[in-house]
Amino acid sequence: ARVNLVVSRAVIPLSSTAIAQAAAWSDHLTGAVNVSPVQFSSRNLIPMIADALATSGLAPNRLEIEITESVLLEDLPRAVARMEALNELGVRVAIDDFGSGYSSFRYLAELPVHFLKLEGWMVQSLVTQRRVRQLVETIVSTARTFGLKTVAECVENGDTAQVLCDIGVDWAQGHYF
Repeated sequence: ARVNLVVSRAVIPLSSTAIAQAAAWSDHLTGAVNVSPVQFSSRNLIPMIADALATSGLAPNRLEIEITESVLLEDLPRAVARMEALNELGVRVAIDDFGSGYSSFRYLAELPVHFLKLEGWMVQSLVTQRRVRQLVETIVSTARTFGLKTVAECVENGDTAQVLCDIGVDWAQGHYF
């Protein structure tokens, strides 16, 4: 098994400028844009992204919106509606920092997302802590069941990268690469 390196993905804060920058980069680049809870709850989110995509010429499938779990806790029905609207635009959605505190497999069953980004503390601990490795294996297996791709954050060394390959994580990012 091989882990895809996240060298063709850029993580930048959400703005029209960020979307335009992603459009200017290579056709092989996916722009991963972090959306704050305030931005995600804004009524202007979907129109702003649609306008920025139209203005920049960025193909919607080259834009990934990353939201943290905390956004989901505020108002799950509203979060689902916003994610569905993003999907209708053709934009992909990722749950960022999955495992950071309030993780629930309920989200995986209910949310229209494409990626699950594993929290760094899990990735950094999976080589030395058997139970953490088992947890990551369970999350990856469950994500695969729901058709989600997994991304491991904070990969700092070759041992961790190898374990991620063995587990079957789809993408990895961190200082090691």
